[in-house]
Amino acid sequence: MALSDLSAAQRDFLERFVLGRTLAEAPTLDPKARKALAGVRHVAAQIDKLGPREATLMEERAARLKRQIAQIERYAAAGDADPARREIATAVPMAREAARALPEVRAYLAEAQAFAARLAEAQAIRGVGGMVDDYVARLERDDAARAAAERRGDMDGAIAACRAEAPAHGGMMREARQAQGFIAERDAVRGDLARLEAGEPGAALRAALDDARGQLTSAEGFGEGGNWSGALATARQARDDLARAEKADALRRRTAAEGVAAGERTCRALLGRYRKSPGASFLALRLKAAQGEVDEAMRALPDEAGAAALMAAATETCLALGGAVARAAAYQAGVAAAMERRKHVAKLNEDRCVSAELAQADKALRDSARRAREGQFDGAMAKLRDAERALTQAQAAADLYGVAVRRGRLALAGAIGRLGPEAEEAAPLRAAFD
Repeated sequence: MALSDLSAAQRDFLERFVLGRTLAEAPTLDPKARKALAGVRHVAAQIDKLGPREATLMEERAARLKRQIAQIERYAAAGDADPARREIATAVPMAREAARALPEVRAYLAEAQAFAARLAEAQAIRGVGGMVDDYVARLERDDAARAAAERRGDMDGAIAACRAEAPAHGGMMREARQAQGFIAERDAVRGDLARLEAGEPGAALRAALDDARGQLTSAEGFGEGGNWSGALATARQARDDLARAEKADALRRRTAAEGVAAGERTCRALLGRYRKSPGASFLALRLKAAQGEVDEAMRALPDEAGAAALMAAATETCLALGGAVARAAAYQAGVAAAMERRKHVAKLNEDRCVSAELAQADKALRDSARRAREGQFDGAMAKLRDAERALTQAQAAADLYGVAVRRGRLALAGAIGRLGPEAEEAAPLRAAFD
C-alpha cells in the first residue's frame, strides 16, 4: 500500500504507535519524471482546447489521460515517488498516442466536412434515375461506413469511407445536371410538338415533327442507358430543329405569297448569315450550290412561272441548310471545349497514368473531325461525346492517382532506395511499385 492510500486516521496511527515519529515531507520527483509529467500535461491541455466536434472524438482518450494525471498527482502529493514514476511511465505512451491521434482527428473532420457537402449535393438530385441514383446509394453506404468507423475510433477507416467516391463526384454531378437538363428539354419538346400539331402544319413542317419525335425517342433511349450527355444533346437538337422548322415554315409561306423578289431577299439573307456562322467552312460547297440555285431562278425572269418554281426550290435548299449550319456551329464550339479540356487533362498525366484514356480521346477526336469534314455532323457530335467521356474518365483516374497511387509509389520508391534497387528484399516492393 502506498502512503497516499492511507486515510488521515491511518496516517496518524502509523506516526504515533508504529513509527513513533512524523512521516517525512513528500520527496519531489526527479527532473526526468517532472519533464515527462509536463509533457503528459501539455497533451491534456491541448485536448482541453479542442472544439466540440474534435473534443467528442477525443473524449475517451482525454478521460483516461486525466484519470492518470490525477493518480500521479495524488502519489506525488503524498510523497509516493516510486508509484508516481510508474504511473508516469504508463501515462507517457498514452499521451503520445493521444498526440498522434490529434492530427488524424483533424484530418478526418476536414474529410468528413467535404464528404457531407458532396452527400448533400448528391441527395438533392436523387430521382433522375440510372447511374446517378446508384451513386447516391453508394454515398449513403459510405456514410454508414464512415459513422461506424468513427464510433470505433478508426480514423483511417473513416477517412477512407469519405474518400471512396470523391474522384467520381464531379463527373456524377455533371451527369445529374445533364439528366435534369434532359428532363426539362424533353418536356419542352413535347409542348412544342403539341402546339405545332394543333396549327395544321404543312408537309415540310409535319416531316420535321416526325423527325423530332424520332429524336426524342432516341434521347429517352440514351437516358435509360445512363448516357445523359447524349440524351440532353439529342433532346436539345430536337428542340432546335423544331424551332428552325417553324421559322422555315413561316418564311416558306411568306415567300410563296410575295413572289420571286421576296424569295431572293430571303435566300440571300439566309446565306449571308450562314457564311458568318462558326463552322461555315465545313459547308462551303453546299453554300455555293445554294447561291447558284438562287442565281438560276433570277436568270429565268421574265418567265415568272419558271422563276417562281426555281425560287421555291432554292428557298427549300436554303432553309434546309439551316440545320446543317447549326450543327456545324455546335460542333465547332464542342471541339474548342474538348480541346481545351484535353489540354488540362494532359497536364495531369503524371507518370503516364492516363495515357490510355488520352489516346482513346484523341482517336475519337480524329474520327469526329473526319466526319465533320464529310458534313456528317450528327456522327461528328457522337464521336465528340465519346471523346468527352474518355476525358472524364481520364480526369477521374488522374485525380485518384494523385491522391492515392502516387503517394504509395513514392513511399515504395523510398523503401527500395533504402534497401538498394538490386537487393533481394526489394523484389516484392519493385513488383508492387510496377
